[in-house]
Amino acid sequence: MTDFVTSTNGLFDQTTVQNIRQAVPGVEIAASVGGWALDHGFPQAIQSQDTMTSFANQCKNLIDTFTLDGLDFDWEYPTADQAQSYIQLLTAVRTAIGPTKKISIALPAIQSDMGAYTQATIAQFDPIVDYFNIMSYDYVNRFSNQTGYHSGGVVLQTDIGIYSARGMNMTKANIGFPMYAKWFLLNDQQAATCAAANSPIGCPMGPYQSLDGIDYLNSSTLTFDPDLTYNITTVPKPLIVQSWNNIKDQGDAKDGTWSSAAYDKINKLFWTWTSAADVTGACNENKDKVGGLLVWSLNMDENGIQGGPHFDALTQCIGGAKNGTT
Repeated sequence: MTDFVTSTNGLFDQTTVQNIRQAVPGVEIAASVGGWALDHGFPQAIQSQDTMTSFANQCKNLIDTFTLDGLDFDWEYPTADQAQSYIQLLTAVRTAIGPTKKISIALPAIQSDMGAYTQATIAQFDPIVDYFNIMSYDYVNRFSNQTGYHSGGVVLQTDIGIYSARGMNMTKANIGFPMYAKWFLLNDQQAATCAAANSPIGCPMGPYQSLDGIDYLNSSTLTFDPDLTYNITTVPKPLIVQSWNNIKDQGDAKDGTWSSAAYDKINKLFWTWTSAADVTGACNENKDKVGGLLVWSLNMDENGIQGGPHFDALTQCIGGAKNGTT
């Protein structure tokens, strides 16, 4: 794996961009705007033509200041009613930054979150956007009421099918591979049901948050490098790590599924993840259906910034990709 470039002053600044370009000639560098719980600025930006123009000008200043190649917009997630305003906002950004800079947008994995991305709107996004980054993970989350796969082949097949049917130019699409597992604590009744089941998939679970959105802290993620996980849940981190170490080689991945899941009966924890073998299978099965891949995130595999088996699997897979895209 290519070594990480570390900032000399602890900050991301112009020298960081220069160092990255020197280390990897030809690499394109973009900044991401928004993200989960950090995207409250988008509804404000679409309020009027003036706010859109101001937002677009700030985007241009960001690109110019750091000599970036483009921007990634991560709004999780615009509603159907906000779709046209989002298109107008991105049009304003495109006008401000010019035709040569790259624009990508993050797209949801779950169909109920895809209100802004219909066949009609995808056709409108297409001439503005260079890449559609499909976040094909977290398919099972704290809104779910039964156990299932959060990532891997099952999710990729579903998302590629949905977006293809809606007319997306899939050569612009990047599919996602997460570098973490997800776990969910089951209550006593759910635990008994899952313990008696033949499969960890399809067991009842939840709720994991209140009706007004307060997280009960009974579910979360564990990065493949556990040292990077900051735990604020009701389950102690040592127990989470111990549970993971006990079940991570016991997933029920099957040919054609390329997703793993297991249930820890002792600790009443349901786990879902994509193993290195799953990554190999899912990547090889889907790499020629899309333009490229995305990863969240680069430092989270088992050996941190040194990579690990999941990254090795991706590297081997895209080395044989039709277009060699990454």
